[in-house]
Amino acid sequence: MSENINVTTAERDILGAVGEAMSLDQKSFDLLFYAYRSIKIQGNAFKIDLMQIISLGIPIYNTLAELKSVPVQEIAKAANERSVTYNEVKQAFAKMTSKDGVFYKPVKL
Repeated sequence: MSENINVTTAERDILGAVGEAMSLDQKSFDLLFYAYRSIKIQGNAFKIDLMQIISLGIPIYNTLAELKSVPVQEIAKAANERSVTYNEVKQAFAKMTSKDGVFYKPVKL
């Protein structure tokens, strides 16, 4: 596990969009960022990381279930087994902020 892994600008933008949509204060956004970065460093998600994201009101289990085409209960089980990967979490955040995503916010001209 390398502590030198950084969150990319694109990932920061996605997390920022979620934080803005959720009206997260700085402390809550820092918790989101820390959980996401921890998942990236580990390569997979501990259940506590996902629960921290859920505690902020972000439907990560639901989005992961949609992406994997499985019931939400399967995501909870996978989280217990640490078999939810960083790439799956990254895809879930991208899905939540993309068109038709729960946190999609079109640019107003």
